[in-house]
Amino acid sequence: MTRSDVRRIVEAHAVTDVLQRSQSSSFLGVNVLTLSPEDALVFGSIHLAKHRWCELRLICDIAELIRAHPQMDWNRLLEIAAKTHNKRLLYLGILLAHDLLGAMPPEEVTTPIAADALLIQFALNAENTLFQENRRPVGRETLYDITRLRDSFRDKIRTGLWFALTPSIEDYEWLPLPRHLIKLHYLLRPWRLSIDYGLALVRSRL
Repeated sequence: MTRSDVRRIVEAHAVTDVLQRSQSSSFLGVNVLTLSPEDALVFGSIHLAKHRWCELRLICDIAELIRAHPQMDWNRLLEIAAKTHNKRLLYLGILLAHDLLGAMPPEEVTTPIAADALLIQFALNAENTLFQENRRPVGRETLYDITRLRDSFRDKIRTGLWFALTPSIEDYEWLPLPRHLIKLHYLLRPWRLSIDYGLALVRSRL
Protein backbone atom coordinates (compact mmCIF):
# COMPACT_ATOMS: atom_id res chain seq x y z
CA MET A 1 0.00 0.00 0.00
CA THR A 2 1.39 3.42 -0.92
CA ARG A 3 1.36 6.52 1.25
CA SER A 4 -1.20 8.06 -1.07
CA ASP A 5 -3.49 5.04 -0.47
CA VAL A 6 -3.27 5.54 3.29
CA ARG A 7 -3.87 9.29 3.01
CA ARG A 8 -6.86 8.78 0.70
CA ILE A 9 -8.39 6.23 3.05
CA VAL A 10 -8.04 8.57 6.02
CA GLU A 11 -9.47 11.48 4.04
CA ALA A 12 -12.37 9.48 2.58
CA HIS A 13 -13.66 8.17 5.88
CA ALA A 14 -12.24 9.80 8.98
CA VAL A 15 -10.49 7.89 11.73
CA THR A 16 -13.53 8.47 13.93
CA ASP A 17 -15.66 6.58 11.40
CA VAL A 18 -13.21 3.66 11.41
CA LEU A 19 -13.30 3.61 15.21
CA GLN A 20 -17.09 3.72 15.25
CA ARG A 21 -17.17 0.63 13.02
CA SER A 22 -14.44 -1.14 14.99
CA GLN A 23 -15.18 -4.16 17.11
CA SER A 24 -13.91 -5.33 20.49
CA SER A 25 -12.14 -8.69 20.54
CA SER A 26 -10.42 -10.63 23.30
CA PHE A 27 -6.73 -11.37 22.76
CA LEU A 28 -4.82 -13.21 25.52
CA GLY A 29 -7.41 -12.02 27.99
CA VAL A 30 -7.22 -8.40 26.91
CA ASN A 31 -9.97 -6.58 25.01
CA VAL A 32 -8.61 -4.87 21.91
CA LEU A 33 -10.24 -2.93 19.10
CA THR A 34 -10.13 -4.50 15.64
CA LEU A 35 -11.16 -3.23 12.23
CA SER A 36 -14.70 -3.84 11.09
CA PRO A 37 -15.05 -6.67 8.54
CA GLU A 38 -15.67 -4.10 5.80
CA ASP A 39 -12.54 -2.05 6.56
CA ALA A 40 -10.46 -5.22 7.00
CA LEU A 41 -11.56 -6.56 3.62
CA VAL A 42 -10.61 -3.33 1.83
CA PHE A 43 -7.22 -3.17 3.53
CA GLY A 44 -6.65 -6.89 2.92
CA SER A 45 -7.32 -6.55 -0.80
CA ILE A 46 -4.89 -3.63 -1.07
CA HIS A 47 -2.26 -5.60 0.85
CA LEU A 48 -2.74 -8.55 -1.51
CA ALA A 49 -2.21 -6.26 -4.50
CA LYS A 50 1.04 -4.99 -2.97
CA HIS A 51 2.27 -8.60 -3.02
CA ARG A 52 1.16 -8.98 -6.65
CA TRP A 53 -1.59 -11.45 -5.77
CA CYS A 54 1.02 -14.20 -5.20
CA GLU A 55 0.50 -14.81 -1.47
CA LEU A 56 -1.98 -17.61 -0.82
CA ARG A 57 -2.14 -16.74 2.89
CA LEU A 58 -3.49 -13.27 2.05
CA ILE A 59 -6.11 -14.76 -0.27
CA CYS A 60 -7.06 -17.10 2.59
CA ASP A 61 -7.47 -14.08 4.88
CA ILE A 62 -9.96 -12.54 2.43
CA ALA A 63 -11.88 -15.81 2.02
CA GLU A 64 -12.12 -16.35 5.77
CA LEU A 65 -13.26 -12.77 6.34
CA ILE A 66 -16.13 -13.37 3.92
CA ARG A 67 -17.02 -16.71 5.52
CA ALA A 68 -16.73 -15.49 9.10
CA HIS A 69 -19.02 -12.50 8.55
CA PRO A 70 -22.16 -13.58 6.67
CA GLN A 71 -23.90 -10.41 7.87
CA MET A 72 -21.25 -8.13 6.38
CA ASP A 73 -22.62 -4.81 5.12
CA TRP A 74 -21.70 -5.19 1.46
CA ASN A 75 -23.16 -1.85 0.47
CA ARG A 76 -20.98 -0.13 3.07
CA LEU A 77 -17.99 -2.17 1.90
CA LEU A 78 -18.44 -1.04 -1.70
CA GLU A 79 -18.92 2.54 -0.52
CA ILE A 80 -15.59 2.47 1.34
CA ALA A 81 -13.81 0.92 -1.65
CA ALA A 82 -15.30 3.50 -4.02
CA LYS A 83 -14.36 6.45 -1.81
CA THR A 84 -10.77 5.22 -1.51
CA HIS A 85 -10.57 4.49 -5.27
CA ASN A 86 -9.75 0.83 -4.65
CA LYS A 87 -12.90 -0.86 -5.91
CA ARG A 88 -11.20 -2.94 -8.60
CA LEU A 89 -8.48 -4.05 -6.19
CA LEU A 90 -11.23 -5.15 -3.79
CA TYR A 91 -13.02 -7.00 -6.59
CA LEU A 92 -9.84 -8.83 -7.61
CA GLY A 93 -9.17 -9.99 -4.05
CA ILE A 94 -12.74 -11.26 -3.76
CA LEU A 95 -12.53 -12.96 -7.17
CA LEU A 96 -9.38 -14.88 -6.18
CA ALA A 97 -10.95 -15.88 -2.84
CA HIS A 98 -13.97 -17.19 -4.76
CA ASP A 99 -12.06 -19.06 -7.46
CA LEU A 100 -9.42 -20.64 -5.22
CA LEU A 101 -11.19 -21.10 -1.90
CA GLY A 102 -14.90 -21.05 -2.68
CA ALA A 103 -15.79 -17.82 -0.87
CA MET A 104 -19.31 -16.75 -1.86
CA PRO A 105 -19.91 -12.99 -2.12
CA PRO A 106 -23.41 -11.69 -2.94
CA GLU A 107 -24.71 -11.06 -6.45
CA GLU A 108 -24.19 -7.30 -6.27
CA VAL A 109 -20.45 -8.03 -6.15
CA THR A 110 -20.18 -11.00 -8.51
CA THR A 111 -22.13 -9.29 -11.31
CA PRO A 112 -19.72 -6.34 -11.89
CA ILE A 113 -16.74 -8.69 -11.46
CA ALA A 114 -18.02 -11.02 -14.18
CA ALA A 115 -18.40 -8.05 -16.54
CA ASP A 116 -14.80 -6.84 -16.08
CA ALA A 117 -12.53 -8.65 -18.57
CA LEU A 118 -9.35 -7.11 -17.14
CA LEU A 119 -10.12 -8.39 -13.63
CA ILE A 120 -10.76 -11.89 -14.94
CA GLN A 121 -7.49 -11.86 -16.90
CA PHE A 122 -5.55 -10.69 -13.84
CA ALA A 123 -7.14 -13.44 -11.75
CA LEU A 124 -6.22 -16.11 -14.30
CA ASN A 125 -2.63 -14.87 -14.45
CA ALA A 126 -2.37 -14.89 -10.65
CA GLU A 127 -3.88 -18.36 -10.36
CA ASN A 128 -1.52 -19.75 -13.02
CA THR A 129 1.59 -18.41 -11.27
CA LEU A 130 0.56 -18.77 -7.63
CA PHE A 131 2.09 -22.22 -7.13
CA GLN A 132 5.11 -21.86 -9.38
CA GLU A 133 8.51 -22.09 -7.71
CA ASN A 134 9.91 -19.14 -9.66
CA ARG A 135 7.10 -16.69 -9.10
CA ARG A 136 7.42 -13.14 -10.35
CA PRO A 137 9.14 -11.01 -7.71
CA VAL A 138 7.45 -7.97 -6.28
CA GLY A 139 8.93 -4.96 -8.04
CA ARG A 140 8.33 -2.51 -10.85
CA GLU A 141 5.79 -4.79 -12.53
CA THR A 142 3.67 -4.66 -9.38
CA LEU A 143 3.27 -0.90 -9.70
CA TYR A 144 2.41 -1.26 -13.39
CA ASP A 145 -0.28 -3.84 -12.61
CA ILE A 146 -1.79 -1.79 -9.78
CA THR A 147 -1.79 1.30 -12.01
CA ARG A 148 -3.75 -0.60 -14.68
CA LEU A 149 -6.34 -1.58 -12.07
CA ARG A 150 -6.92 1.91 -10.71
CA ASP A 151 -10.54 2.99 -10.85
CA SER A 152 -10.01 6.06 -13.04
CA PHE A 153 -7.48 7.66 -15.35
CA ARG A 154 -6.81 10.31 -12.71
CA ASP A 155 -5.93 7.60 -10.20
CA LYS A 156 -3.57 6.00 -12.72
CA ILE A 157 -1.74 9.32 -13.16
CA ARG A 158 -1.52 9.84 -9.40
CA THR A 159 -0.05 6.38 -8.89
CA GLY A 160 2.52 6.92 -11.64
CA LEU A 161 3.55 10.30 -10.24
CA TRP A 162 3.83 8.87 -6.74
CA PHE A 163 6.19 6.20 -8.04
CA ALA A 164 8.26 8.65 -10.08
CA LEU A 165 8.66 11.29 -7.37
CA THR A 166 8.56 9.57 -3.97
CA PRO A 167 11.97 8.33 -2.73
CA SER A 168 12.32 4.72 -1.66
CA ILE A 169 14.89 2.77 0.36
CA GLU A 170 16.73 2.07 -2.91
CA ASP A 171 17.22 5.80 -3.41
CA TYR A 172 18.70 6.28 0.06
CA GLU A 173 21.02 3.31 -0.49
CA TRP A 174 21.99 4.50 -3.97
CA LEU A 175 23.26 7.83 -2.64
CA PRO A 176 23.38 8.22 1.14
CA LEU A 177 23.03 11.87 2.12
CA PRO A 178 23.34 13.68 5.45
CA ARG A 179 20.07 14.39 7.21
CA HIS A 180 19.96 18.06 6.25
CA LEU A 181 20.19 17.14 2.54
CA ILE A 182 17.91 14.13 2.55
CA LYS A 183 15.07 15.98 0.78
CA LEU A 184 17.27 16.18 -2.31
CA HIS A 185 16.24 12.59 -2.98
CA TYR A 186 12.94 13.95 -4.29
CA LEU A 187 14.92 15.64 -7.08
CA LEU A 188 17.37 12.77 -7.57
CA ARG A 189 14.82 9.96 -7.81
CA PRO A 190 13.72 10.73 -11.42
CA TRP A 191 17.39 10.73 -12.46
CA ARG A 192 18.05 7.42 -10.73
CA LEU A 193 15.02 5.83 -12.34
CA SER A 194 16.12 7.11 -15.76
CA ILE A 195 19.55 5.55 -15.29
CA ASP A 196 18.11 2.32 -13.90
CA TYR A 197 15.54 1.83 -16.65
CA GLY A 198 17.97 3.02 -19.33
CA LEU A 199 20.58 0.44 -18.34
CA ALA A 200 17.93 -2.27 -18.19
CA LEU A 201 16.78 -1.35 -21.71
CA VAL A 202 20.35 -1.44 -23.05
CA ARG A 203 20.99 -4.85 -21.47
CA SER A 204 17.79 -6.24 -22.98
CA ARG A 205 18.95 -5.19 -26.45
CA LEU A 206 22.39 -6.82 -26.13
